[in-house]
Amino acid sequence: MKMTFVYTCLFVLLFGGLVFGQDTVIYCIGDSITLLASHNYPALLNRMFEAIGVENVRFYNKGVSGDTVGDRLDAWSNASGQRILDLMDVHYVTIMLGTNDTRVGDETPTNVYVERMNSLIDVFVNHTNQDGTTPQVLLSLIPPHNSPQEGEPMVSQFADAYIHRDRIPTELNPALEQIAEERGLMIIDCYTPMKAAGPEILIDGLHPGREGSQILADAFFAVFEPLLNPFSNVEETIYEAFQ
Repeated sequence: MKMTFVYTCLFVLLFGGLVFGQDTVIYCIGDSITLLASHNYPALLNRMFEAIGVENVRFYNKGVSGDTVGDRLDAWSNASGQRILDLMDVHYVTIMLGTNDTRVGDETPTNVYVERMNSLIDVFVNHTNQDGTTPQVLLSLIPPHNSPQEGEPMVSQFADAYIHRDRIPTELNPALEQIAEERGLMIIDCYTPMKAAGPEILIDGLHPGREGSQILADAFFAVFEPLLNPFSNVEETIYEAFQ
């Protein structure tokens, strides 16, 4: 019993990032897929953790509609972004960006996307919280979309630009996987389950409805639950971690 308690404490301190009496704060950086209204995945995640009795976890929605990775880099690397980071200790940061980097006529070349993504990651991993910790960054693969490409019928939601959707699975997601491998970051696969659900899961060809947002939340939950729930297979996790 005593050893189990010790292992539990080790898991919480070393792997969960939890501090008793203090919320574990997660910033979800993204675009309109993150920003969505009442059914957005950060809000769903808060409810999912409350449902399993983990109430000192808070996912904050930091999505901005239409933003590229360069837009978010500019916003978080300036003085205003730094002031936001200084307001509270941020323990985890998730980044799901890239859909708007595939807009035809305003595309971000893959090499530039990689450079900007690495710089955005640096903003967070080089930040020191007031409690002395450093935010841990997790990358999310970009979900698929079925919005029109050049030569296909344009619907009103996309009157401003076509989107080169094939770049997501062939260029940007492989680039994200490489960044995660090179930097030792965890990755959240939001692409595979959304692709398996089919194009009808996207209410306008791009944005998920409530069911799609739940699929995104489930993908995030599968990664975060072992990190944030100290009672989630503690002994197995500790054993595997020290192998």
